[in-house]
Amino acid sequence: MRGVRRALLALVAVLVLGAAGLAAYVVSRDDGAEVSPEQRLPETTAERPPFETGVQAGALQRDVTISARLGAPVARVEWAVGTPVADLRPIVAAYARRGIRVQPLAGFEGRLPSPREVENLGSWARALGRDGAMWRNLDPDLAVRAIEFGNETSFAYQGTQKRGGEYARLARAASIEIRGTGVGLYIQADDANQVDGWINQMYDAVPDLHDYAAAWIVHPYGDQWRRRLDWAIARLAENDSPRIPIAITEYGIANDGGRCLDKNYGWPLCLTSAQAADILTRVAREMRADYPRITQFILYNNHDLRPPGTNADAENYFGARRRDGSSKGAFTDAAERLMAQR
Repeated sequence: MRGVRRALLALVAVLVLGAAGLAAYVVSRDDGAEVSPEQRLPETTAERPPFETGVQAGALQRDVTISARLGAPVARVEWAVGTPVADLRPIVAAYARRGIRVQPLAGFEGRLPSPREVENLGSWARALGRDGAMWRNLDPDLAVRAIEFGNETSFAYQGTQKRGGEYARLARAASIEIRGTGVGLYIQADDANQVDGWINQMYDAVPDLHDYAAAWIVHPYGDQWRRRLDWAIARLAENDSPRIPIAITEYGIANDGGRCLDKNYGWPLCLTSAQAADILTRVAREMRADYPRITQFILYNNHDLRPPGTNADAENYFGARRRDGSSKGAFTDAAERLMAQR
């Protein structure tokens, strides 16, 4: 059936756009092949959906404090998928007392979860969702609304990029586990490598996967973020997915006061704080303006992982603030302005 749908989409694109028009929408794939990103399905909606920003954080009190100083309305916090809910509850409460809603990330790096671990997400949703007893003494508006199912499982570095079908069946089971709690499941729809067909793998296994997704997760790092988003939207359209929201649950710009780092996903390697701030502000603005389907933008990370000048590893310097919580100047100011967007 997918082959028939692809043929029909291609025919429609040629008839409507014509050969010259279609050429204008062709982009290059990572492996050199040319693709038509989304047959330019209109990225407009009659009514713009709610939009929220947030920050990647952690389970330490320092993370709570720094996230609050940034003014983050949402904190994305990772726990292993099998973690007892009793371990999550005090952290979620600590954030709530600072006016921050937690978005738990159920992590399982380099593997897929067991059925028992998937069942555990039901306990997370029942305890941390809107009907959980903990919200009798805390603001119920800060109850957990979504759980992310894994982090970058489709990326090659995880070694699970060819297991999209297994992931989809587990995601369906997880969504059923949390149904009725007011907590939705965010499912990964990021064909990061663009050669392994993660989205098609998922739909081959679960053709109605969109019925179980509260949002699709994409992490379009770097200067090619538009291509990454267009690719994901095109693959979802091929699979007859309705317009499920897209959540950018990670995006960031590495910078350490102008010092040169080893990588920056296409951005310059030696960004000053002001230069990084300009890029972050522009990308966030353009994502929101050009892709109304995006309903969430999470900045990675709330603080650097190492003190300034420690090494050249860019992964240590995506923070909105320095490791000790101090300001990174213009970049911190830009992050705080981003957090204030609603």
